[in-house]
Amino acid sequence: MTLAAFWPVRLNGFIEYDDQDYVTANAQVQRGLSWEGVAWAFQTGHAANWHPLTWLSHMLDVQLFGLNSAGHHLTSVLFHIANATLLFLLLRRTTGATWRSAFVAVLFAVHPLHVESVAWVAERKDVLSTFFGLLAIWAYACYAEKSKVQSPTSKLQSPESGVRNSRPDVQGSGFEVQGSRFPSVASGLQLPSWVLYVLSLGLFAFSLMSKPMLVTLPFLLLLLDYWPLGRWQPGSGTGRKARHLLLEMAPFLILSILSILATLHVQQAAMSFYRQLPFPLRAANAVISCVRYLGKTLWPEDLAIFYPLPAHWPAWAVLGSALLVTTLSMLALVGSRKRPYLPVGWFWFLGLLVPVLGLVQVGVQSMADRYTYLPLVGIFIILAWAGTECLETLRIPVRPRIIAAGLLLSLCAALTHSQLRFWRSTEAIFTHAIAVTQDNWLAHYNLAVLALRRYQDTQRGTVEKQVVTLGTAPRSPSESGPAPRDYLAEIVFHCQETLRSKPGYPDPRVTLAKALTEQGRIDEARAQLELAARLDPNNAETHQNLAEILQRQGRVADAISEYKAALKLRPDWEPVLNNLAWMLATHPGSEVRNGAEAVRLARHACALTSRTNLWFLHTLAAAYAEIGDFPQAVTAVEEARRLAAASGRPELAALAETRLELYKARQPMRSP
Repeated sequence: MTLAAFWPVRLNGFIEYDDQDYVTANAQVQRGLSWEGVAWAFQTGHAANWHPLTWLSHMLDVQLFGLNSAGHHLTSVLFHIANATLLFLLLRRTTGATWRSAFVAVLFAVHPLHVESVAWVAERKDVLSTFFGLLAIWAYACYAEKSKVQSPTSKLQSPESGVRNSRPDVQGSGFEVQGSRFPSVASGLQLPSWVLYVLSLGLFAFSLMSKPMLVTLPFLLLLLDYWPLGRWQPGSGTGRKARHLLLEMAPFLILSILSILATLHVQQAAMSFYRQLPFPLRAANAVISCVRYLGKTLWPEDLAIFYPLPAHWPAWAVLGSALLVTTLSMLALVGSRKRPYLPVGWFWFLGLLVPVLGLVQVGVQSMADRYTYLPLVGIFIILAWAGTECLETLRIPVRPRIIAAGLLLSLCAALTHSQLRFWRSTEAIFTHAIAVTQDNWLAHYNLAVLALRRYQDTQRGTVEKQVVTLGTAPRSPSESGPAPRDYLAEIVFHCQETLRSKPGYPDPRVTLAKALTEQGRIDEARAQLELAARLDPNNAETHQNLAEILQRQGRVADAISEYKAALKLRPDWEPVLNNLAWMLATHPGSEVRNGAEAVRLARHACALTSRTNLWFLHTLAAAYAEIGDFPQAVTAVEEARRLAAASGRPELAALAETRLELYKARQPMRSP
């Protein structure tokens, strides 16, 4: 059923939002599995996360499938199926309730809120972390059974075996069942209890090394100790048992703390963008998000890849959400004696959400579907157990129950199947996000970046012709060929929509400036870049784009200053090194030229590219000519000519011949 629901994902491509960082533009991952890659995975904080097992998972996918997105998606689906299966087996063996466990597992497998975690390649960390987390819970449950002191009064019959429990507070415990047709959780695992404990601890570490989502797992294990493991109940000796369980949790807590510290260290950049958010806003958003997650669980519509964080939430919404969460928490606690699944399910949901509610804000979203991947299991447990109780109280026959459950699960599977079409491409997912949310500035900006890339792809041939003519890379709008779509208009529209919601965000101004430049609106483009530079002086791309515009407008000294500012931020930026070297070597004004500096910059650019970029070699030749070292200039141009011939580009080889004659005549290069 899960495979059928997620089958369309095989047709989906990569999403140009995080998938580049994880796979498509990650040079280390694209090399596949290697010892060098393993060392990198454990040392890097790339993508603002320390999750070495996730990196190794992506490397293995590349090793097996290359950049065929279908293979990467299939791996995530298989992990999702494994997680649903583990969840079913774990619940059945700890509670003895086969059909309720099956209902929870299938609902977990096909609920539309889980599409994001499965259909987004960059969220492999979600399914991988949950896989190891569920295995850790399984091993802990085995340990709990073996280490538990058995007593005659605690040996209870499974509720589905036809015998009612005389102590409803522990009804449903599958460990201490006499005559149950279901084996205990530890059947088949004939290992000492301490081995199972260490195994659980190790699997928990693997989960954290996939994604630090489950840092609250120690809290969840304590909940499970209450129900269904039944390791402690209110009564005599409660304090002693509680101290013993807390002592058992100490190593798990240490791992959680270490994971939190590592995460805070590598996510400093992601946190700094929203560090200025006041805590009251973050707290209000956390409470409202809990209610929104519940709403989308019960009515999964208008799902989006990104939910914007508003500037403020209405007071009535905050107070209403806080009242609802408090009321549900009190009801769960009040009903705990007769229905222990209520507090376990409810606090499973809240406890696992705590790290991603934004109290410590990481990223720019108000909430995310992917954050519900494992927390929703708690709500599903309540629905399954409480629903069964209600149906039994109402004396609803078994067949209508089966039909109703089948219809509900089939509807969820159909919605999941439908939701996958929005994940088919970058354009589809962000267009959908704009349609179902308000003021989605991030979706608009990503569509602007996508349109810019597509426009540049259509102009690549024109750019190459310009470089052949001018020997440098600035473009003239009048020489640009027509695009199949008016991508420039799309870029301007989406950037303006982004800035309407986020006027202090500098990146859209840089993208907007590129489009305005292509439209010939140079002064407007420069104004956008100057404002972007004031908003964020440490954005190298802003300085680079501003330098190109100033160079085009003849403001050479200012252009050189901006190029240097860009290189101060990114010393190894090859195109900027080349452009500045070309200007210093070939400008007609002697007051601008600096041959020695041009040689230094051009050498660095050529070294960074292993002398495989023929344009950088032309710049190096011009720099040598400027200082009068014409033999070196001739050597560099001859290298460029060989590269042009090897690539089958006769026009570039002809350009090299022309410049070769110039340098043999001991004449320096001068740009137009």
